[in-house]
Amino acid sequence: MSDSKNDDTALRHYKSVVKEVLSLFRTATGAKTVSLHWVNRSRKQFVLESAVSEVPHARFADRVAMSDCYLNCFDLLTRPVTLEVGTDVAPAALTHYLEDCPVSYVTIQPLEYHRDVVALAVIETTSKTVLTDAKSEFASFTSAMGHLLFTFLELSERTSDEQQWSDYETMLQKAVGRGDEIAVLERLVDQASSLIPTGAVSLLVRANSTWQVVLNHPGSSHVPPIGLAVEEQSLVFQALKTGQPEFATHLGGSPKRVNSAEPIMKGASLAIPMLLHDRRQAVLLISDENLLFFRESNRHKLTNLVRVAGLRLVAGTTKHVTGADFLSAETGSLHADVFDAALRREASGTPPVVAMVTVKQVPTLRSRLRMDELKEVQQLIGDLLAPNRHGFSGLVGVHSDFVFTVMLHGDDSVIADYPRHVADLWKKLGPHPLDFIMVFSDRKETDPYSIKRGLRVALDKQLKEF
Repeated sequence: MSDSKNDDTALRHYKSVVKEVLSLFRTATGAKTVSLHWVNRSRKQFVLESAVSEVPHARFADRVAMSDCYLNCFDLLTRPVTLEVGTDVAPAALTHYLEDCPVSYVTIQPLEYHRDVVALAVIETTSKTVLTDAKSEFASFTSAMGHLLFTFLELSERTSDEQQWSDYETMLQKAVGRGDEIAVLERLVDQASSLIPTGAVSLLVRANSTWQVVLNHPGSSHVPPIGLAVEEQSLVFQALKTGQPEFATHLGGSPKRVNSAEPIMKGASLAIPMLLHDRRQAVLLISDENLLFFRESNRHKLTNLVRVAGLRLVAGTTKHVTGADFLSAETGSLHADVFDAALRREASGTPPVVAMVTVKQVPTLRSRLRMDELKEVQQLIGDLLAPNRHGFSGLVGVHSDFVFTVMLHGDDSVIADYPRHVADLWKKLGPHPLDFIMVFSDRKETDPYSIKRGLRVALDKQLKEF
């Protein structure tokens, strides 16, 4: 009885995730209707898996004979095709619309399993250019759905693996759950870590003019240091360059995952980029000394998690700007909520020191510089405050206008060394003479809100003394 219940629960979760992914894609692209159909050649039928539509009178039949369906000519497709309604397919052929057909184009995407087309995703729109206008979203949807179907079919063939199937579908259900950007990405890191309990999971994003490690899973071993910057020839750099998942075994410690300064890694790593609106916005890095972990099914699971999380982000917000780094402020440093999330995770291990930083000459700068020049100065300050510029481990976040928070790992000497390094570098590169004012936290406090509140009081007191 319990096995039957597990099967029923897993199937419900799977169907729920498929419907949610279809819904996310429809929202992200503005499609009228998106549906998924299994190709059952033995019974010569198209079997509806799921469908979502904004059209009130859309009703799909569960099963349709291939001979009675316009999709019959496309069950052996190897690439997506777009049909024009009225020219390539008659409006009456779209029998799921009970009233007038509201769409002008139908795009059919084949989904393969072991080189056989097993399902067709059908996207119905008023625009012909869904493949080009929403290229990134379409690629993410195709990849996510392909991996989802692959995993479903793989697990369906393994009768001894019911618990794995149930757990993974539950995980995907959570991956499409609601939340702001950092909540979605934190959940992604934690879910990936649950799949690789003995390895390392990190998230890298672009901030302060460089790609760097921003989130580590607290329980992971062999993680790269927080704030470590990506170097060329590293595995993460290659994934960013290609826009595709990159896998490598570390023979003799090479290639490096992120940077030549990281500890030597044995085993293998997988770097999976997340693309939003055709722009690389994050990279999930997974490493394990056990090469056997990276069998194809596990790589599919991890890649699928990233794709689904990316679709959640695209569908869940409208504030992304093409060409912008969505976890960073206009001035390049991390948003406060991202910094706080990283700080909470780092504080669960060896607590870092946190500094709050501003400059004495803010009133003078505001009176002399235009708005765009002020942004440039703030960006340069944030870039030069980045701990990785000075040989330290840590991150820079925006607190308010011309006020930054800096996380620093290291012994107590960092409190004396870091300000000196920053001042020296600014003298070399800064366009204006500036005096930096810094206050530092007590390591005993680990709550980001309490730390920043105390630092703000201390910083205001310092400013009054000038």
